[in-house]
Amino acid sequence: TTEIYTLSLHDALPIWVLCYRLRTRAAIPALSVLCVAALLLAVEALKEAAVWAPVVVTLGIQSPFAFWHGLFWRHRDAVRERRNIQEAFGYFLPKGIVKQLAEDVANLRSQPHIASGVCLCTDGEQYATLAERCGPKELIGFLNDYYETIFPVVQHREGRVSDIIGDSMLAVWTGDAPTVILRERACLAALDIARAVESFNASHGSMRLPTRIGLSFGEMSFGHVGGAGHFEYRPVGDTVNVSSRIEGLNKPLGTKILAAEEVVGGVEGLKTRELGSFVLAGKSRPVTIHELLCRSEEAEPLVDDLCGLFGRGLEAYGSRDWDGAGRWFRKVLELRDADGPARFYIALCERHQYQPPDGTWDGSIRMAKG
Repeated sequence: TTEIYTLSLHDALPIWVLCYRLRTRAAIPALSVLCVAALLLAVEALKEAAVWAPVVVTLGIQSPFAFWHGLFWRHRDAVRERRNIQEAFGYFLPKGIVKQLAEDVANLRSQPHIASGVCLCTDGEQYATLAERCGPKELIGFLNDYYETIFPVVQHREGRVSDIIGDSMLAVWTGDAPTVILRERACLAALDIARAVESFNASHGSMRLPTRIGLSFGEMSFGHVGGAGHFEYRPVGDTVNVSSRIEGLNKPLGTKILAAEEVVGGVEGLKTRELGSFVLAGKSRPVTIHELLCRSEEAEPLVDDLCGLFGRGLEAYGSRDWDGAGRWFRKVLELRDADGPARFYIALCERHQYQPPDGTWDGSIRMAKG
C-alpha cells in the first residue's frame, strides 16, 4: 500500500515537467494541490501501518527538488530565448532600442528622440533594368553581396544603417561627438562607399550597381513609426527627405557624391566643389550644394584647376553673365570633357540667353525632379 501512494525518484519527473511547462504563478498552486492530495491519500493508506519515511521523502525532498530544478531549467531556457531574440532584433534596431523593448514592449509607444546629425542616402543606378533581367533569387543574392560591401564601411566610420529599400540605403551619424566629427565621419564614409562600390562592380561582370550618394545635416526625430501591429524604428524629418533629394540631384548633374554645405563646411582634409544653390524638388528654400570629390591628399593638380574655373563660371552665372559663364564652363570641359556639372550649366546658360529669369531671381536653380 505504501508503494502505491508514494513516489520513487524517477516518479518525480511529472512534477519537474509540471514546473517546467507552467509559469511560476501557476506551478506553485498546482504543485500545492498535488502535494496535498498525495498527503491525504497517504494518510488514508497509512492508518494502520505508520510508515511515513517514503511520504516525507516524496513530499519533503523530491517535490521541492523537482520544483526548483524545473524552475531553474525554465529560467535558463527563457534567458537563452531572450538573448536569441535580442540578437536577432539587433540586426534591425539599435542596441539601446532592443534593450528597451526587451525590458518593456510599451517602449514602442515612447516619445521620439530628437537628435542632430548627418543623413547619408544611397541609390543604385539602373536598378530597375537589373531587376528586370535577373531572377528573384539571383537578385537578392546580388543585393546581399552589395550591402555586405557597403554596410561595413558605414559601421567602420561609426555610422548606423537605418533603413534599406531595394537598392537604397539610409545611414545616420548622431551622438555625443561634436558635429564636425560626425560630419567628417559621414563624408569619409561616402568616399569609402564610392571606392568599395567601384571594386564591387569590377568583380561582378555585367551585374553592376553604380551608386549615387547624398548627404544632409540637421535635426531628426528617431522613433517607432507604424500602426496596426507593425512598427519600424527609423529617423524622420526634413533632414532625411533632403538627403534623398540631394542624392537624386546627382542624376541631372552627372555626379556621384553631393552634400549640403552644412555637411562639408568646416570639415578639413576634403576636396569639394561648390555647385550652386538649388531649390530641391518639393522644397521651397534653396540649399547650397557641394560635390565631394576626394580627400585633400588624393587630389590631383587638375582638380584645383577645374574647381577654380568652375567657381568663376558659377560667379558669372549668378551675375546673369550667360556668355561669360558659358565660356568658363567650356574651359572646364577642356580639362574634363565628361564633367557633368559644367555641361548642366552650359545648357542653363544657353536657355537663359533666350528666356532669362525674372527680376526676382536670386541665382537658385529650381529642380522639378531629383
